[in-house]
Amino acid sequence: MKKQIVSVVACTVLAPMFLHGNGNTVYADNKTKQISPTLEDQQKEMDRKGLLGYYYKEKDFNNLILFAPTRENTLRYDQQTANALLDKKQQNYQSIRWVGQLQSKETGDFTFHLSEDEYAMIELNGKVISNKGKEKQVVHLEKGQLVPIKIEYQADKPIDMDSEIFKNLKLFKVDAQQQSHHIQLDELRNPEFNKKETQEFLKKAASSNLFTQKVKSTKNEDDDTDGDSISDGFEENGYTIQDKHAVKWDDSLASKGYTKFVSNPLDTHTVGDPYTDYEKAARDLDLSNAKETFNPLVAAFPSVNVSMEKVILSPNENLSNSVESHSSTNWSYTNTEGASVEAGIGPKGLSFGVSANYQHSETVGHEWGTSTGNTSQFNTASAGYLNANVRYNNVGTGAIYDVKPTTSFVLNKDTIATITAKSNSTALSISPGQSYPKQGQNGIAITSMDDFNSHPITLNKQQVGQLLNNTPIMLETDQTDGVYKVRDAHGNIATGGTWNGVTQQIEAKTASIIIDDGTRVAEKRVAAKDYTHPEDKTPELTLKDALKLSYPDQIKEKDGLLYYNDKPIYESSVMTYLDENTAKEVKKQINDTTGKFKDVQHLYDVKLTPKMNFTIKMAVLYDGAEG
Repeated sequence: MKKQIVSVVACTVLAPMFLHGNGNTVYADNKTKQISPTLEDQQKEMDRKGLLGYYYKEKDFNNLILFAPTRENTLRYDQQTANALLDKKQQNYQSIRWVGQLQSKETGDFTFHLSEDEYAMIELNGKVISNKGKEKQVVHLEKGQLVPIKIEYQADKPIDMDSEIFKNLKLFKVDAQQQSHHIQLDELRNPEFNKKETQEFLKKAASSNLFTQKVKSTKNEDDDTDGDSISDGFEENGYTIQDKHAVKWDDSLASKGYTKFVSNPLDTHTVGDPYTDYEKAARDLDLSNAKETFNPLVAAFPSVNVSMEKVILSPNENLSNSVESHSSTNWSYTNTEGASVEAGIGPKGLSFGVSANYQHSETVGHEWGTSTGNTSQFNTASAGYLNANVRYNNVGTGAIYDVKPTTSFVLNKDTIATITAKSNSTALSISPGQSYPKQGQNGIAITSMDDFNSHPITLNKQQVGQLLNNTPIMLETDQTDGVYKVRDAHGNIATGGTWNGVTQQIEAKTASIIIDDGTRVAEKRVAAKDYTHPEDKTPELTLKDALKLSYPDQIKEKDGLLYYNDKPIYESSVMTYLDENTAKEVKKQINDTTGKFKDVQHLYDVKLTPKMNFTIKMAVLYDGAEG
């Protein structure tokens, strides 16, 4: 039955970086106590011990069935996990390739061999050191040094998962005294997926084999063109990963609760964030990122703004005899100005709002409101000194560490102060959907423009009057410095780099989707295909697809209609606002009746292209009436 909307409140375009704050903050100390997040205590889906094995049905490394890390001091995968994804009859192989790194426990000279040595080639640090059990080369290893290793195995006939040969595939090293040592699991590491040299290594490994010493003359779906460890065929046609065991997608896996992933086979980072497509799908990354970013098509992207929860004003530089405002924050969104509604677009007569001022700024405002204290003392004061209680909010999807926003305080279009977070106001970390300080704790007191309190935030007499007469102070977050975390070769959490430079790449490869549900605002960035570039292999997504991918916990589909936390979010129940460039692209797609966009009839059918911007304002009141 068709749902009808009783009342839709006036819709506004929202800047993407806002979280509605708690207006009951009390006076805060200059330095708020923080507890450092115990990243080492994060759940580890599995560490990075073992080599990464690729198991092929055919002899010449064709028809990839599965790839997974090795386990239990052997060169086989975890059988229980594989059995959940594949039938036993599917687990028959005639060629296997293992790649990764070797870390010797001692310094010395060694040769290497496989348990089935006559069927194997071993390459260490780019040089073949064992050729089918012959032509052994002595290799000098330093204790603790990580060295790239590749092993290839071709059986003369298929081996299955229950065969003794498969169960006992092991790697050995022989020292200068001719003593053989079984190489243990903790001496082997997965590739370091994010390193350029690793990606070249994986790309080359998939396109050639050590037995023929030739590069494939024609490309096939078992190649790994981008070097992200996932074969091209898997990326284009679909795959799933469970406990780092990856198999090609089969529709029967959906009924078992597995997720189908697709990604760009020509780009290690489909959405441009710091994590490769494999790291995202395998959950082999900083788990403080939002869960939707474990899909290669949803970016880990931090969106930080600064909100002000209290204003304290004093006629004295030492902030004595102060008065304070008790109004809650007034959230002002600059891209509402100039917004207009366009209707009757295309044969279906679509409507949406278009904002000439749509921009990704972070601006919130605070009016003076009801005062505590006597404001008449300011009638004779020559100036006022400001104490702003603020909170940092991350309404994006990427975890950010060592967070230092730069914020401008603006009154009546004049900048009072521009302040970068100092040592006493740096947030150690802010996870997606969280604030610093946490909601319920006191805000940060900003009283000075430097670490030494030598330059207090000062208002002249005219500005004091404007503030007391409810001219809002606007907080514009100009930029935010911060870093992201990655997993190192040993699976430990480590600093990866700064977000600056990465966020710009994400913005260039994704579309922005903002939802305001009346209580909070969140922004997600989703992979967007460039249809003007014929070589772009980014998967095609509609706005409806993207909503379901990027809001997996909130948005569910029932009878073809979308609901957000059980409230309607289908097209007729909401107002959607676009920027001018997005509106032009939407009109082009809607009016295309014969080309690549001929199936686009509704707004949610629109195919995402890079830099699109959508803001969806949900209704506050609705019912489930029949109609």
